[in-house]
Amino acid sequence: MLKINKLCAIFMASLSLLIATKVTAQDDSDNRITTLRLEARADFDYNRSTDGSSETYGFYGRYFNLHMGGNLSNKVSYYLRQRIIADNGTHNFFDNTDFLYINYMPNEHWRFRFGKDAMAIGGFEYDAAPIDVYYNGVYWDNFYCFQLGASLAYLTNEGKHSLVAQVTNTPYNGFGADWGNFSYNLMWAGHMGHFHTLWSASVFDKGLATSAPGDRLAYFAAGNKLAFDHWNMYVDLMAHYDNSDIVYRSMVARLELRFNEGWSLFGKGVYEEGTGVIEDIFFPYDGRRAMAGVGFENHPRYCRDLRYHAYVAFEKTSNGVNGGYEGISANVGLTWNINVLKSLERRYNW
Repeated sequence: MLKINKLCAIFMASLSLLIATKVTAQDDSDNRITTLRLEARADFDYNRSTDGSSETYGFYGRYFNLHMGGNLSNKVSYYLRQRIIADNGTHNFFDNTDFLYINYMPNEHWRFRFGKDAMAIGGFEYDAAPIDVYYNGVYWDNFYCFQLGASLAYLTNEGKHSLVAQVTNTPYNGFGADWGNFSYNLMWAGHMGHFHTLWSASVFDKGLATSAPGDRLAYFAAGNKLAFDHWNMYVDLMAHYDNSDIVYRSMVARLELRFNEGWSLFGKGVYEEGTGVIEDIFFPYDGRRAMAGVGFENHPRYCRDLRYHAYVAFEKTSNGVNGGYEGISANVGLTWNINVLKSLERRYNW
């Protein structure tokens, strides 16, 4: 309860700061707070094994996030995404902070960023906001991707291509790595007409008590996407290498069809394979896992800030926990946004 009260106090202080900034500097666009909103998602989950040996279901509050961002000057900006949950985290105070960084752009081509950020790793499932992901791979759930660090990016004209070099704390920090171990990431994001890319190469220091000095893991990801007005499709390919041996590889594919009135249908498949899992702690299976499903989502015309969705998916693992699993899952959920900034602008006529 104490932590919830602290978070409420932080949010109210942010509102006060926003109002003060707006009132005293309405004509100074460099100092505006340009983003201030809340988002939430709640689901009803149903899971059942094929043999009927297990069955779980119930309502689940999945996300409640605060977004805040703006400009400190015409070259410096900031951004925050905070998960508002009563959880102390498993690693440190910043566990529940996804983004808290400063951008410095001396010109339109170069960007320096420092703070808490997502690791610059390819793949479109990874790149999507977690609140927009309905079912996913085991790796996605176990990768400690938000880390403190710094990055330098070069952006081409009109932002069609960007090359990012980044150094952060190692993602093994979430699993007990010593401090002083890092991740080194290089990522290319490309927009070539209808074809988009998110490709990356990374090296992670392990730093675990069971690791040898200088022990590292190499990671490669290639996200490939076709995007059109009424449909898009992506295919993500990923692989982890430990001492030149593949210890994890996966493919994620998703097809989305968009219709009028905010409707869309999607189908998604996930295939993962891991070996030597004692060393690759991001994928807790020594075997294979496959998952495929279909679903829909809709932003109703009467309220575009509201979204409801539903899906059904089938899953099968082999040589995994308890020797394997085969079952079905279904989910129905609701997501909503509260644009605090827009509400204040209407209230005070900003």
